[in-house]
This record gives sequence, structure tokens and C-alpha cells, in this order.
Amino acid sequence: WRSQSRAGSGQLVYGVCEVRRAENQLSDQIKTTVSTEPIGFTSKASQMSALRQNDQYWLFSPLFSTHQTLSMHVELKFQIQKCSSDASPGKSNQCLQHFSLMIRQSHHPISSYQLEEFKVHEHIFADNLRSDALYPEIDFFRHYTTQFRVTAEWFQVALQDHGACVLIDRVVIFHLSCAEVEVSDSTNLLRLPQTHTGHYAEVRSIEGHCVPGAMPMTQGQDRLLGPLLNSPIPGDQHSINAFCMANGKWHLNADAQCSCQPGHEKQSQVEICRGLPSVPRNLNAVRINGTAVVLTWDKPIRTGGFNTTEFRIGCQGCIPDRVRYTPGNVLNGTK
Repeated sequence: WRSQSRAGSGQLVYGVCEVRRAENQLSDQIKTTVSTEPIGFTSKASQMSALRQNDQYWLFSPLFSTHQTLSMHVELKFQIQKCSSDASPGKSNQCLQHFSLMIRQSHHPISSYQLEEFKVHEHIFADNLRSDALYPEIDFFRHYTTQFRVTAEWFQVALQDHGACVLIDRVVIFHLSCAEVEVSDSTNLLRLPQTHTGHYAEVRSIEGHCVPGAMPMTQGQDRLLGPLLNSPIPGDQHSINAFCMANGKWHLNADAQCSCQPGHEKQSQVEICRGLPSVPRNLNAVRINGTAVVLTWDKPIRTGGFNTTEFRIGCQGCIPDRVRYTPGNVLNGTK
């Protein structure tokens, strides 16, 4: 494989155009050349004897970490020359019109160029692939997409050529995830974690959580789900199932909803349900003299979803303008 600049754009592309050698031209010795390219791809040619195999030309990707993903996607954009376009005598029976996508997976973070460690994922034939151009009849680029199941912590991708004339314009390797989202609207108050998609059509059932102050509700019914929710605790988060689809989109059943608990409501621009705090605890009054009293208390157990709790002090039966509060009658302390 040779790196070159694509005309008009300067984009780095890779190409190989080596027909298969006749058996009497193959050497009995293995000759290997390796060169590292700027973008991290490595090309390698292996020429083995006819008793073992025909010429091979490899293009290796860098080593990638799977990061606990379950399925990886590979996209290729390439050109491949038809054998009929080469009228050179004796070459038509040595020309091929396909190349192979190879995958290597490993539990060790070490790149490898040992060919036997790579497994054939698919043989790629240009005639079976689409063109995305507006006029596909004059567009020579073909697009190939596939995915493979992740079985190890690290992987490499390689392209193997046996005698085709191929130009690789683009290689994209990626995975899909259902994004971390917070469904917060008039009908649902649910948090979902970022979740890697399954392989092909696999659907993953994920446990989401109602936002603080909300609980699972059945659609069209005003009853709680499960006996433990009959006496809800404000701020407690209850779980509800959601489905991460293979295309990276979330799916919720119609009855998978979270609504504010009784005594709570969703305030504008706030992604939680808020309610009244519980009463202060351990209220204590110490009389200093006939005209002064020191009050102390502990903060309430339940805050109602508020970050701070404000206390208002009042003296019942006192003449308002003859009472002085220190440091004031509205405070967020406990004395």
C-alpha cells in the first residue's frame, strides 16, 4: 500500500495496485517491508512461496481500546479498478476485484503484525456496494459499512489485498451509545445513564432513575408502583426501565413515567420536584433572664429538594415592635 495525496484536496489516501504473480515468479523466501505513515496506519507486503499462499498486501490500523463497548462499526470509502479495464496480455487471469477486512482482538495493549492473529471479517466486492453520489453512474467511490462484536479489551483492523487495484479514501471506526439524558417535561422526570449499544439488533434494558422528588407512575392511573412507594420519601430516587436501541436512541414504554411525589411540584428551570421540608428537630429553648431566650434546633431530615433551608422565627403573644431578634428572625442557621 502506498500513501499519496488525493488530487484537489491534498487528503492522504492509500492505494495498492499489484496483480498476482505467476507461481514461477514467487520467491521461496519471505520478504517483508514495513513503513509507518503519519496517520498511524502501517503498510506491509508479504510475498510467500506458491506452496504457501499468493502475494498479500496489508494495511494495518493502530491499536484501539474498546472502553467496554459491545459493538464496533467500520466504514470504508474506496475505489476499485475493474479487471476488464486492464487489457494487458496475461493479466486478466491474475486480477482480482475484491479485498478483505480483517479483525484482531486481544486482551493485551500491544500492536501486532502477525498475520495469523487476524481473522477474516468479510470479503468486500465493489459490485455489491452502493454509491452516495448524486450521479452514481459516474462516481467511482463505493461505501462499505459493517460492525463486529467486541470480545476483548483491544482490537486492530486491517485491509488485506491479494491482487486487486484499490484506493482507500476513508476509514472510519466508531461505536454508538445512547446518550446520558434527563427527560424533564410535563409528563416525565427521568434520568438515564450513558449506555453503549448492543450488537446489531440487540436491545439493552437499562435502569433509569426518577429525579429527586419524583416516583414511577402508571399512565392514566393515580397509583404508585410497588408497596415500598406507598409512603415516599422526598428526594429518594426510584428506578424505572428504559431501552437502549441498537441505533443509539432511547425507547420508553408508554407507561414508563416519573411524576412528582404528592406534596411536590416541578418548578420552572429546575430539573427536580420540590416540596415542603419536614419540621426542624430537637427544638430547645434556654431562658437567660426574664426578657431573653436562646433557641437552638437541628435541621430537618427532609429538605424538600432545596439546597438550603430558611427558618423564620416568631414570638407568639409578643408585641412585634418590642421584640428584637439576634441575628435576625429570618436565617438559615440553627441558633
